[in-house]
Amino acid sequence: MILNDSSLMTAARARRSSLLGRVGVVAAIGLLMTTVGCSRSDRPPLGDVSGTILLDGAPANNLIILFMPEEGRPAAATIGPDGTYSLEYSHGVTGAKVGINKVSFEWPTGEAGAPIPDKYGRQSELTFEVKPGHNNFDFKLESDKSSKNRAPVE
Repeated sequence: MILNDSSLMTAARARRSSLLGRVGVVAAIGLLMTTVGCSRSDRPPLGDVSGTILLDGAPANNLIILFMPEEGRPAAATIGPDGTYSLEYSHGVTGAKVGINKVSFEWPTGEAGAPIPDKYGRQSELTFEVKPGHNNFDFKLESDKSSKNRAPVE
């Protein structure tokens, strides 16, 4: 077989065209995966939830507030020194699942505070409907001063 400049250039173009074609297919598959599969989140609809919590009339500093939907992951926040909080669904993702959530409070493991009645702790009777957008939930807790034990959820 005799190769001349013309046949060498044709072979080079064919290889380049084939390589560009494969790169194009790989790029198209990558783009499709990004737009269809990878960017789609399995996160449920969330609503931002924040507010102020007082315990016996004072900011409930360091108390943990939990929002637990009927199904799915709970959202939580640690109440700040001024009594305010902003719920976090997961690390770096604010909010709570839209819908009815059971609300409860607990002290961090190893920390003591004013005793929290069971109706705000393990057997919480509080519910809050989280709606899309911003939600404000302020609450005034009264400790169970007759109890010697706090009611944390551990």
